[in-house]
Amino acid sequence: MVNKTHWIGPRVTLGRNVIIEDFVQVGYPKTDEPTVIEDGVFLGSGTIVYSGCKIGADSRIYHGVILRERTIVGRNTKIGSGVMCEGDTLIGDDVSVTSQCHLTSHMRIADKVFMGPNCTTLNTRHIVHERPWLGKPQLKGPSLERGARIGGHVCILPGVVVGEQAFIGAGSVVTRDVPPFKIAYGVPARVVGEVPPEEWLKAMNQPQNVRPDESQTESSRP
Repeated sequence: MVNKTHWIGPRVTLGRNVIIEDFVQVGYPKTDEPTVIEDGVFLGSGTIVYSGCKIGADSRIYHGVILRERTIVGRNTKIGSGVMCEGDTLIGDDVSVTSQCHLTSHMRIADKVFMGPNCTTLNTRHIVHERPWLGKPQLKGPSLERGARIGGHVCILPGVVVGEQAFIGAGSVVTRDVPPFKIAYGVPARVVGEVPPEEWLKAMNQPQNVRPDESQTESSRP
């Protein structure tokens, strides 16, 4: 279903059963980069999907979201109202990015990550605004690994890696890498404990509540 108030660019491919609400723009601005919206995607009113983006099947992009150039969204992912993604960013499958988050460019969000509302991510520690003699900054956003959970109002600094299934408490400022399966919070965030086993996601081809590095049997270990 496509409403009359939408705008669809010339290089856009729409899958089946796509729902596009009022005042949505897809494939903006007109460029040669293809934009792909796969089957079953929902685009809420006021959303702008820039050229070169791809949105995977059954994902839901809610109201007033901006996805800048070359944002790749996986399958069955939910992006909440008012989220701003600056582009050149990879978002995996089964991700939930809740309302008003800012996703910087050149970052990666792996499968099954959760981000609470109003999170901020950054991609450079070298601010060169109006200072051309300082040169161009190197852009590198954070990496959020599979199953990581990020509380509301968290700020994650450039290049930081939040490990697999790590948990970051609300209001934290994450200035350094957080290892897998660790709990961290504070300003700056510090590791304070371990994610309890009953909260671990099941890994592919592994029994529930077993870490990837613990999945081998005694007989299979070298």
